[in-house]
Amino acid sequence: ICLRDISYAVFCLKKKKSCTGGNIAKMITSVAGSSSIFKGSIVAYNEDVKSDILGINQSLIKKYGVVSEEITTQMALMSLNTFGTDFAIATSGIAGPSGGTLEKPVGTICYSIVSKKEIFSFTKKYDGDRQTNISRVTDDCFRFLISEIENKSNLVWIIRIYTIFATQI
Repeated sequence: ICLRDISYAVFCLKKKKSCTGGNIAKMITSVAGSSSIFKGSIVAYNEDVKSDILGINQSLIKKYGVVSEEITTQMALMSLNTFGTDFAIATSGIAGPSGGTLEKPVGTICYSIVSKKEIFSFTKKYDGDRQTNISRVTDDCFRFLISEIENKSNLVWIIRIYTIFATQI
């Protein structure tokens, strides 16, 4: 996924993540001019960072675990509200090659994409190596965000989004 013709951007995006280790932000900021739509990113890799810095309630972490839709939803909502963006993405998962459990095996990745009106959360099981899993969830996040914008927006907005994002196969 890459950004194109970013000068036409009309939305803001904020990203909080842990599983991708900054890959989504890297993809966005690799394009000159991305600062016009991207406010920033927090790589909340450690559980303590999720609770102490992001303010995720420890009782939620204990109940659901950090790799859960509940936690990524909270991370994304906090990001959306704190930074005043139109969209926020949060990921958390076990990219591999180790760290999995029977309940949440390697390749389990949760992500949430939120707007001011809607929340979408997913849990997927990817079967690649670490880098492949990270690349796949990054692509899935961008594809879903683009799809939602296309489905709910007027033609002008869609044209602007298409000038921003282009999928690489």
